[in-house]
Amino acid sequence: TADTLVFLDQKPMGKPKDRDEAYFFLKTLSGRTHEVITAFCLGLNLYDHPQTTRWAKTLVTFKKLSDEIINQYINSGSPFDKAGGYGYQDDFGKSFVESINGLESTIIGLPIELLLDELTPFIKDPSYDSPSN
Repeated sequence: TADTLVFLDQKPMGKPKDRDEAYFFLKTLSGRTHEVITAFCLGLNLYDHPQTTRWAKTLVTFKKLSDEIINQYINSGSPFDKAGGYGYQDDFGKSFVESINGLESTIIGLPIELLLDELTPFIKDPSYDSPSN
């Protein structure tokens, strides 16, 4: 399982509950740098392997966003199922970003590089007792 939160000034921004909160989130993030943290947990204990929890943080700097752009994005419906009210992976959301410092996959919602680090031993180890054995 995995989940993502956006933090600005150490305050979490989850998924906006309505249009006003989406506007507030995007206006507040406009022209500023915030943290995106995605954590994931692998329940490998099912096969006598320990459960693993990892997380990654990426710093994201937004361009200055106009009210017109913010409202167009809100009207698209995209902000309401995304932490911080934006989706880096969607058509509009990536255009808000001036720069990132960290893993791009963290912003999208699953730090693939860390996930592969955790899964590689099982892929490389032929003695791994998979459920099909």
